[in-house]
Amino acid sequence: KDQEQRSKEAEQKKIAERVKDTKPSLVMEKYAGNYENEIYGTMKVTVENGGLVIRLNPSYTGDLVHWQYDTYQVQWRDKNLGKSYAVFSMNSNGKITALEWEGMDKFSRKD
Repeated sequence: KDQEQRSKEAEQKKIAERVKDTKPSLVMEKYAGNYENEIYGTMKVTVENGGLVIRLNPSYTGDLVHWQYDTYQVQWRDKNLGKSYAVFSMNSNGKITALEWEGMDKFSRKD
């Protein structure tokens, strides 16, 4: 199978396994902040026009669309980048501590 076919199958599997009608654990503003990774640098999550936006650099800017629980689908503004997923982690006090960019790496909350 070629890469494109594998990607389509993986996306279809993700859609089939999605838990529908869930809500994020926290209000949108609690996810906003700076997230650091030693390789990729700073990823910023901001609230803009009633939604969350993720920015690693000008090329990697996308809208976060709630997927399930504390997982968001990243809809990159550069459509050539396709879609990916961001999973937020929190501690026992309900504070966001990290963002994992699925398939890439983990970014630790810095503010």
